[in-house]
Amino acid sequence: ALLLLSVSARAEWNSGKDVNTVQGIEAKRLMDFVENMPWVADGEDTGKYIYVFADAGCSATKQFYTLTRKYTNDVQIRWIFIDGQGEGTYNSLYEERTPEALKDAFMAQTLPADKDPKKAAKIDQYVIKGFYMLLINKTLAVATDRFAFPTFVIGTPEKAVLEAGLDPSNLGTIMGKVPTVPVKSGFVPEALTAD
Repeated sequence: ALLLLSVSARAEWNSGKDVNTVQGIEAKRLMDFVENMPWVADGEDTGKYIYVFADAGCSATKQFYTLTRKYTNDVQIRWIFIDGQGEGTYNSLYEERTPEALKDAFMAQTLPADKDPKKAAKIDQYVIKGFYMLLINKTLAVATDRFAFPTFVIGTPEKAVLEAGLDPSNLGTIMGKVPTVPVKSGFVPEALTAD
């Protein structure tokens, strides 16, 4: 398997201490990067976005999904699914991209069928390569050289914040800090439009 995550990364909320703040060109690169990763939109497009690296099979990520339901009218959550087993499990979610499919992935642990397996495999490679790029340059594995689900990114091209293993007690504060950026109506990530 290409993607190797420790089992503990899937199991529990982190203390919230693994926070990385970047500014200037690093912030612009990080925000451009996550914006163009494959993601599944969840909520209204209000110009407030939180990018969440997730595994629907992770209990902490499922808890995060459940707790964020009350924020989706104000903040759009953009889920970037990472398969902890490296098997391309979530490819069909990138093809389907509906709230119903997202809910089923978290709550019923069911996924839609792949519509285009060849394209799905390309999307999977994009996700894995992107995820590894962030790990290698220590953008994701901040203080402890490890990664935890869920990890989120919020920000603007001037300043971005990444937190690994979000503590649920901080969720309201985090959602209140999501900045507003210009809405790109109908925006689809580059990774999902490439052939």
